[in-house]
Amino acid sequence: MVGAGPAGCGGHEEVVDGAAEPGGGGLHVGDVFYGNIGSFDRLDFTVVGPAVNEASRIATMCRSVEQPMLVSQAFAAVDGMRGRLVSVGRYALRGVERPQELFTL
Repeated sequence: MVGAGPAGCGGHEEVVDGAAEPGGGGLHVGDVFYGNIGSFDRLDFTVVGPAVNEASRIATMCRSVEQPMLVSQAFAAVDGMRGRLVSVGRYALRGVERPQELFTL
């Protein structure tokens, strides 16, 4: 559980997570922790976890492959999305164990 103080609440779920960078956006599916973090004076909602980091790394790749939106292989596998997407190749993402195949529309 991520949260602090009496107003803190949080949880753990598998969600579709996205990240936006000035050069584009990235989508990924995975486990995240979410909740309110802070103090009585300042409380912020945040989402953390490996899936968040991977979505951010994917978004960062948009400029390199000259695409406005990239999605992970995990996202492409959700409910038949793969048929609507085009592979842009496999890339090593910083902080991610194995190279990931990325897709675009």
